[in-house]
Formats: sequence, structure tokens, C-alpha cells
Amino acid sequence: MEPILVLGNPWTISKEYVDTYGNHLNEARALVIFETERLKMFPKERMLELGILAVVREQHARYHSQVYENESVNVSTTLYVDGARLYFLHTMERDGKVVLDDLVEAVFINGQGRPTRIPAALLKDI
Repeated sequence: MEPILVLGNPWTISKEYVDTYGNHLNEARALVIFETERLKMFPKERMLELGILAVVREQHARYHSQVYENESVNVSTTLYVDGARLYFLHTMERDGKVVLDDLVEAVFINGQGRPTRIPAALLKDI
């Protein structure tokens, strides 16, 4: 499967993303960062206009190293599409080394909750 799109964005880990007791990136908040990146590709408003939504079916995160408050990281997202399924490979890197990666399998659903292929209009948007 060939990637459809690869995006990379810098992030600075702010206080809202860290554990209060450890001063490091909270594991649940890391997933929020990745979700934010997915929504840049597929804005919720645009999906609703087209009568579809992308929902997560499966997610696997691996933490390789801690990330601390005020550290700068780069978050990249690679998108793959296979019929109605989407695969997002997220990586978070600090100084060129992967500190966290996450593989998400999502599916588009229509207004009846049934899986549907990605609309051509949405592919043109990205």
C-alpha cells in the first residue's frame, strides 16, 4: 500500500499535555496530539458536509522514551487508504529519534453507520 499523504508538524509540549506528578507527556494526551493531526487532514465539518465520519477501529501506541514539558518534537502522520479503511501512522520524534509511534486503523461510516469508501471530493481536499 502506497501512502496517500505525509504531513509533519512541530509541537512544543505544553503544560496541558503533561502529567502533574511526572512533568512528562501524559500517554492519553499524546493520543490527543495525534487526533489533532488527523483532523487537520479530515476536518470534522467537511466530513459532516459529505455525510460521513471517520471513526477509530483500532489503535496501537508504543512509547520509546519520555517527553518532558517544553520539549520540542516533530509529529508526522502518514496516511494510507484501503477501500473504506484508513491507516494513520503517527510518529513523534525528538532530535531525529522516535519517542512515540502510533498506528491507527479508522473507517469512514455513512449516516446509517455503515462503512463507506472515502469520497473523491475529500481526497481532492487533501
